[in-house]
Amino acid sequence: MDLIVYLANGNVRRFVQSDTEAAATLATFIPARAFANPTFIIGSGLSTTVLATREISRIDFRGSEPVPIPPGSGASTVTILSGESEFRERRQAMVEQGVGAFHVGETFSGLVSYEMVGGHMLHGQIQAQLNNMANVFTTLQQVFNQPVLAFELPGGGAALVNPTNLIGVTLFPGIELLPRGSVLARLVE
Repeated sequence: MDLIVYLANGNVRRFVQSDTEAAATLATFIPARAFANPTFIIGSGLSTTVLATREISRIDFRGSEPVPIPPGSGASTVTILSGESEFRERRQAMVEQGVGAFHVGETFSGLVSYEMVGGHMLHGQIQAQLNNMANVFTTLQQVFNQPVLAFELPGGGAALVNPTNLIGVTLFPGIELLPRGSVLARLVE
């Protein structure tokens, strides 16, 4: 199993656990408590790394061992895409199809982009049932209040996002009606 740790300063640290039994233990132990302690310690007899948990944006577990996903708020289902190019292709297809703004009360089906400190991005496809305006913005704000955001990765494994280092969440298409005090403007990339 490979562990890839994305740090708030933009650095990426890579670790490997080739022992199947130890990898299985990691896969069941870490996801639920990934960001619960002030430090995250990972190492072997060759080296030990102690990281300030607040400085970890994301941890990817890649390998053949299944990684249990901690339960989230349950309001949406996110499928992580293989990368930014797939995300851009799908977003462009939505534009060409004339997909308009999301109307509250209908099932939201679109794309989501999570931006983390250090420039790390995670892109996905999202399905959510958002019944009223209060539900829409409560659901979006809850993303920042979870102890961990966990997603299955394409090809196996999981990505754990530290909500403390989550900068923003962008939905495509956007929401038709924004709450009072919002700024009305179109995203330009």
